[in-house]
Amino acid sequence: MSKEIDPRKNTETARGYGLVIHRSVRDIPATTRARFAEENRSIRERTERFGLAYNEHIQKSQQAILTTADRALSRAPQEKEKTALILGSGNCLDIPLAELTDRFDKVTLVEIDHQSTEAAVKKLSPEQQQKTTIIATDITGVVADFAKRMDLHLNRPMQAFLARAPGSVAQFDVTGKGLSVGADYTFVSSQLVMTQVSSLPILSLREKFFKKYGVHLSTQPGGADHELIMALQPKTIGLQQEHIRQLARLVAPSGTVHFADTVTLFKYSPFSKEPKRLPVSNPQFIVPVIGEQFTSPNPQGDAWLWNHEPGKSQFLVMAHSFDPKP
Repeated sequence: MSKEIDPRKNTETARGYGLVIHRSVRDIPATTRARFAEENRSIRERTERFGLAYNEHIQKSQQAILTTADRALSRAPQEKEKTALILGSGNCLDIPLAELTDRFDKVTLVEIDHQSTEAAVKKLSPEQQQKTTIIATDITGVVADFAKRMDLHLNRPMQAFLARAPGSVAQFDVTGKGLSVGADYTFVSSQLVMTQVSSLPILSLREKFFKKYGVHLSTQPGGADHELIMALQPKTIGLQQEHIRQLARLVAPSGTVHFADTVTLFKYSPFSKEPKRLPVSNPQFIVPVIGEQFTSPNPQGDAWLWNHEPGKSQFLVMAHSFDPKP
């Protein structure tokens, strides 16, 4: 288990807001960290370029977060400090950051690309910044150990790596390793986080594999790396399930969780009348874990389409409010 970070004890006030950079970030390959930074930069640019197409997604996301945040506040004991934890804050474009800092006594933002989140926090008033802490960390807690395990095989020729790595991956346990960032939060937000963080180990492996052998790992079964891809798939599912369990560990018994993620990707082509539908998450593996940990005041949740690239691709986003089971 990684060392616990409690943002309420690790703040740097010289900036006006707290900043904690955990050593786990250094264990993520620089190219993988750069990819997250590039994605955040790309989202900022697309938001500016596409305007109206993105505004609906941003407005619906912010409203869903605030609705659940208000529910959390209504359930919280009046005498307790009101704390909010925002996982995967990114640029905070879809996070109503100012409103959350007004509502809560303390707001903690967790993001690998902490510079993007810092840029958003710097736009807050001095009073709002004083309530805010940013933590840069590997939410999964497994990237460093997974990388070390793969490094043992990456010094071999490619065929030897592909022969040995699947067995090593199969033995790797992804459960119970999520980094702790404190607990007992009044409100926890997971906004389009689960499917992103579950890809971190695979992204880091793909970067190292290409650097070593000069070819890309495939993302589909049937190739030379078929056995490795098959071994990696259940680990991705396991990390998604572990993310749900982590949300339950982070929120207070009287708290509430906002959980939203992409479910389906629609790809549009001028050569077809119907879009190609690609699953993004695996509800059959995630929903039972949610049922074990939470109850839902609105079982159907909210759904909307995010025009990620207008005319080319859309994501189906679903958002839910969850209360921890007694």
